Order: sequence, then C-alpha cells, then structure tokens
Amino acid sequence: MKERKYNIEMTVPIGIRYGTLSFTEENGILCGMLELFRHSEPFEGTLGEDDTIEFVGKMVTLRHTFCYKAKGKIINTKIELEVWGERNHFFISGEEVQI
Repeated sequence: MKERKYNIEMTVPIGIRYGTLSFTEENGILCGMLELFRHSEPFEGTLGEDDTIEFVGKMVTLRHTFCYKAKGKIINTKIELEVWGERNHFFISGEEVQI
C-alpha cells in the first residue's frame, strides 16, 4: 500500500483556498481525505497505470455542502485536477510532501 500527501491550492471565484489531499493506493484503488475550507472529507477513486487519477467525494464550505467528481494527472511530485460540483468547476494543483 502506498501513501501520498499533497499541499494543494484550489482556485475559486473569490481567490485561492489552501488545503491538503492525502490518500492510500493499493492495486489502483484510492481511499483518501480532502481537507479544504477547514473541513476534512473522505473520497474514493482510482489511480491508473499512466498516473491518471479520478475520485468522488463531497465538499463542505461555510455556505453549503456539495458532491463533486475530480479527474486529473499526477506528474512526478505534482498533482493537477479538474473538479466538477453541482454548479461549479474548479482547478486544484499541488505538490507532494513527504509523509
């Protein structure tokens, strides 16, 4: 089982939000936590052999809670994701940190 953690930035209409994305991966299956907006929420997904990553979860903000789907790529020590919510579309980027 491999563990990874990233310090992330998510660009939203009112600026940049900072957080962490961490997960364990075994046989291409992901189980992780997304910490943003002072909330930690679990997610589940997959990691392909070509380092494409997809997962689903929910985000909790000060104003509402919504489900999302994320899709992106891990490139060396960086992660880049597109995130789609009920009404929103965001971008997340991050840098891996040593655990």
